[in-house]
Amino acid sequence: MEENAPRAIYVSAHPRDFTVSLDDGRELVIPYEWYPSLSQATAAQRNDVFIIGNGVGLYWPGIDEDLSVKGFLQKLEDLDLLVSVSEPKEWLRILGILTDDESQIILQEWFGYCMTSDTSMQKALLLVGDVGVEKDLVIDTLKSVLRLEYGDGLVDIRFKSLGGVFSLKEIEGKPVVFLSGPTGHMDADETSVGRMVSVTGEGGVTVESKGLPAVKKRIDTRFVIDTPSENKTLRTLRKYEDAIERRLITVRLDCSGKLLDKSILHMRKALEEELPQILAWSRRGYERLERAGRFTQLKEV
Repeated sequence: MEENAPRAIYVSAHPRDFTVSLDDGRELVIPYEWYPSLSQATAAQRNDVFIIGNGVGLYWPGIDEDLSVKGFLQKLEDLDLLVSVSEPKEWLRILGILTDDESQIILQEWFGYCMTSDTSMQKALLLVGDVGVEKDLVIDTLKSVLRLEYGDGLVDIRFKSLGGVFSLKEIEGKPVVFLSGPTGHMDADETSVGRMVSVTGEGGVTVESKGLPAVKKRIDTRFVIDTPSENKTLRTLRKYEDAIERRLITVRLDCSGKLLDKSILHMRKALEEELPQILAWSRRGYERLERAGRFTQLKEV
């Protein structure tokens, strides 16, 4: 593989085409009809596809076919379909240090998902990692992207307060709610975790307001949950194991200090300048999510 050549980090198969996500932020949509072996293959054979050679290409074992990323790019360029992209280099560098390729794909999809009114998939993102500036950078970047869509329509609350009598009224109508504890140490109890799990379900929840009758309704919000690597919140969540798979996705961040090769001030300034590129990166994530109909992979809590 050529030095600095784009590499595949994710592939998803669809009825008429497949999508290849590159590490430079681009999404390549390739029709099966371009390749006779794929156009003649069954759906099961097309869906059975793997990334090979550290991202240099794809392999379909059912038809013994391998194709290169370089070939995809050349084909798109020949047809004048290749889209150039100004990637958010500092943002992708940071994510590359904090987490793996699969988690980067999930974050891209989640960022884009939160920018839409779509709440048909998982409604909670669990960001697991020790307290540190690394996780703050990820959360603050998500907030910056979402403010471009919602202005001040975001909510930050302590997880434990979600168990309060009138807490659901506070989050009603809010597109995204950020849950955390004091200085990042989660203080959720079983009541507040159970309330979050109920809100992320398909049924309604009882919303109480001071001086007004209680009303049962569905609350279409999404949660971002900031939690350390192992604590009471995670242990409580495991009691809802059956519901979690359908309602929550998990991304683990390496907050061990590897990122601190540059000053935090320098990184924040670079991310602020990259915000338009991060916004476009997020939208591409939702486009992929919408085509696939599901998040890349659901990880266990």
